[in-house]
Amino acid sequence: MNKSVVQEGYPELKGKIINAARELFVKKGYYHTSIPDIVKSAGVSIGAIYHYFKGKETLAKEIHDYSVQLLEENFHNKILIHNTAKERVHTFIKMMFEWTKNDPILVEYLLFARPQDIFNERISICSSEGFILVMDIIKYGQKNNEIKAGDSYLYYTILSGSVSRYIELYFDKKLELPITDYIERAYEITWNAIKKE
Repeated sequence: MNKSVVQEGYPELKGKIINAARELFVKKGYYHTSIPDIVKSAGVSIGAIYHYFKGKETLAKEIHDYSVQLLEENFHNKILIHNTAKERVHTFIKMMFEWTKNDPILVEYLLFARPQDIFNERISICSSEGFILVMDIIKYGQKNNEIKAGDSYLYYTILSGSVSRYIELYFDKKLELPITDYIERAYEITWNAIKKE
């Protein structure tokens, strides 16, 4: 079990529920996961779930909020500290690949498993939060003449698409090496595609 939720200030019981639900949402899907499934996986009573959450929808929203908060904190603490777009791109790829290796359930949830209709918007790797964060790297690089001028959406697609495809290949067990072994190669290919000549 990922202990990050428990360590981040949640009561242990609530953390167990969140971790179990997130993993089930990834493995079975939101709509195929029931409250009894979460009870069994978390090893808690049904009353414990309803003590912390009104239902599955509020649980999913809290998982979403927590996951996005972690993404934003990591982005600000690891990426925005760099003064060049080149360093930010490299650090973004490194952060995402290391995160995938260390907490695959959280990353898979963030990228692929969030139930869209409960958030009243279409979400994917291009969720509004993730989109803004990655687009900031691109716009920063264009402003500082490190990334090609032109359609920032194109360069966003190259950066986010490269990262998400590597992660998808990792989850599909198509990569021959651990995902972190691809950091430098993925960075080199991605940076060469978007850097200003």
